[in-house]
Amino acid sequence: MRLYFYSLTAVVAVYFIHMHGLNGGYMQFPRLDVISHFMVCLSIALALGALIYSLWPSMPYKAVFIIIVTFSIGVAWEWLEAYYDITGYPLWSTLYYIDTTRDFIVDLIGASLGAYISIKKL
Repeated sequence: MRLYFYSLTAVVAVYFIHMHGLNGGYMQFPRLDVISHFMVCLSIALALGALIYSLWPSMPYKAVFIIIVTFSIGVAWEWLEAYYDITGYPLWSTLYYIDTTRDFIVDLIGASLGAYISIKKL
């Protein structure tokens, strides 16, 4: 039950961070994008962990599954950013690749932390 609460708390934090970002926060504080990516992947991983423990408690390799699914959602999000040209940098430029790589790394860290919390049931 705690995992659902943690996930909900992270989702609420993401909502307020993103609303602040849409009101100019992403321009004023460029690292807000990194915080958003981390919090979104953390909340997805926590929700996925809670769902797994509710529906399939004996599932093997829970952490690996959580990380792969969460990271895949992050990859899909980056693809949508590129498709709608909302990356913040010109597509296929060096800065675009740096930003995308950073986002992938932060997504992976958020997914891993969420999987760790889910497995340890902190």
